[in-house]
Amino acid sequence: LRELTVNGCARILFYSESEIKLSLKEYVLTIKGEELYCASFYNGAVRVDGQISALNFEGRARENKDGK
Repeated sequence: LRELTVNGCARILFYSESEIKLSLKEYVLTIKGEELYCASFYNGAVRVDGQISALNFEGRARENKDGK
């Protein structure tokens, strides 16, 4: 895969040439590969270009009503 567009991104948590982590509404998406870069990030849509080798969705731990 050479290009990936992800909608619903709140922010970029981590960025390197080999790994990018994106914060989505209820998940963290980790993109792994080589020569990765964010070609654009606009209005919740992120376009990642490069040699994409793996995608991993991780569920976030939900906070309780007390914020713990």
